Amino acid sequence: MKISVLQRLPDGKLVTADALFASMPSPVIKVTEFKIENLRNDPNQKYSYICDVTAIGEVTSSLCDLMPAERGVIEQIRFYHNDSDQPVGTFAVTESKCVGDSLARPHPFDGRFNFTAKALAVSSGNNTFRIAACDKVYGFDGFSLWAACFAFPYDSEFDDEEDDEGVDEPTIVEGPKFVSGESGGELMLYCIALPVDETPTELTLIAGPRQNTAFKFGALTTGDKRVAMWPGTSSPAFFTVRPTMEMACMMPSDAKMTSSLASIPGITSFSPRERFIYGFAQGLGFEGYDLIFDPDKIILGGARLSKDLRGMVVTVELADATGKRQRSQTVVGPPQSDSLLKAVSSSSTASLLWHFSNLFRTSDPMAKEMVLALVWGDLSDVGLEGVSIADGRELFYLYICELLEELIKETLTDSELAQGYYLGRGVADALRTTGETGYGRHETRGKAVFLTRLQRMPCFSPIGRRGLWLRIGFIERLKKFITKWR
Repeated sequence: MKISVLQRLPDGKLVTADALFASMPSPVIKVTEFKIENLRNDPNQKYSYICDVTAIGEVTSSLCDLMPAERGVIEQIRFYHNDSDQPVGTFAVTESKCVGDSLARPHPFDGRFNFTAKALAVSSGNNTFRIAACDKVYGFDGFSLWAACFAFPYDSEFDDEEDDEGVDEPTIVEGPKFVSGESGGELMLYCIALPVDETPTELTLIAGPRQNTAFKFGALTTGDKRVAMWPGTSSPAFFTVRPTMEMACMMPSDAKMTSSLASIPGITSFSPRERFIYGFAQGLGFEGYDLIFDPDKIILGGARLSKDLRGMVVTVELADATGKRQRSQTVVGPPQSDSLLKAVSSSSTASLLWHFSNLFRTSDPMAKEMVLALVWGDLSDVGLEGVSIADGRELFYLYICELLEELIKETLTDSELAQGYYLGRGVADALRTTGETGYGRHETRGKAVFLTRLQRMPCFSPIGRRGLWLRIGFIERLKKFITKWR
């Protein structure tokens, strides 16, 4: 039986999958009210000042909209102050979860929060406040970053007159202002589909022998396809394709991969940016495939690289009403048009890396600011006014930006497609260091620990795919970075 793989676009539409790159956003935090009140002397510490911070808002998540039951909710938010990596406190989210009637939101999630952090110590000058939320499935963070400026009276016991703010009492010089907040994450959303006229209503998709989870097929409103549905619901079971360590050691050489990708008919008609993003998508995906419905429902060995190295072969196991099983396959091949290659947002990883690669390629002086731009999350100085990094990628970029800069420099003589492929590989390697589910992501470990784990990835081992890394001496560079950050 012929199966299909449909891809979910950001607007909820389902199209036949002919590209391997899309963006799945992190939680989005919308603050409707942010107040700083009761600025006063700290009664427990002389010459120190405290205040109360109240925030009211909403948290949404496209990932939670796709996940049923308890996995598809966000139950709390975290509140950070200034540079601390430990939250000032965690506060409950009042969530709403139901079964929806649209493909874009089959299990709609809406959360609300209203909290006050009392007696928060603040310092003279600019202070930052960050509200963060994390989904339960992949551990992606969403942020809302705010800032306010304070001035305090001069203390005569100190001789440093630079501390004199010229005020007689604690003052909020600049009230709270929204700084940034974004969403991102490179994951692909698909669902398994079958033709209506060939699909018995009792046909089911077997997710894995350990859980023996079965997904029944239901008809789409268009009537031309039946897609796998979450058990007990009428909502499509979207899944992702992500890199796996097990597959990484089994992949062909980079030369074969880039050669095969470059030989795809029509690829030369793409713009340089489109070729780069397509190469990035393949580098991200071709590190290895696995099909994931959620952490508890895995289609074991459900995807692998096609023989021509241009796409992935998706293999699923179907069962009829009598329990008789059959295996079916389909190939998700190269794109037939450029419509799916366009990054969802201007701040997505592929677009950012293309922008920086282009700066280096054209010897633009702004390229020198790449590392600082990624570390600080402010891209206005590198020609991306209005684009900021303040989500789950913020710490990710902080940890790998120097490595990415080295990769960009070393691959400048390669074609745009090959360079995108190499950078996609680098990002995929780094993403795997976060673990299976990504809980906590990077906040719970330091940069040296992160880089040490990256060094253990299969691509750096003698039996792994190490052609690129050995060619440019990248292993030695990685060791130096680890030593630097210990």
